[in-house]
Formats: sequence, structure tokens, C-alpha cells
Amino acid sequence: EITHNEALTLLSFAVQPVVEAVAPPLVPVSPSAGQCWIVGPGAGGPWDGHDGDLACWTAGGWRFLAAFDG
Repeated sequence: EITHNEALTLLSFAVQPVVEAVAPPLVPVSPSAGQCWIVGPGAGGPWDGHDGDLACWTAGGWRFLAAFDG
């Protein structure tokens, strides 16, 4: 069940993400579940190492999807 729920969460973000902003200067402090951002270059904190990825907040914390062409 846990694996299935995680897959559905990531699928939701991959298919129809709603992006709040591209490369915000700071990681959001109190995001709401379902909010997503595109991580800018050199991001720190929990976004460190995720440059260009889609960062989405869930009840379980940050989830990242790698960007790809197309």
C-alpha cells in the first residue's frame, strides 16, 4: 500500500504539476501539500543537489522529479 500510494503521488506531480514559481530565491518555509516549484541552480537546504528538478511538497515532505527534455 505504501509503495502504491507513493507511486500515485509522484504520478500526480508528473502528469499535471502546478508550478508556483521557477527558481525562487528561498525554499518555501510553510508550503501546502501539492504545491510545486522548479528548483533553480545552486539551491540549498532540502533542495541541495536538485537543480532543475520539480520539487513538490507532500504530507511526507519534499518529493523531487528529475527534469527531462520534452
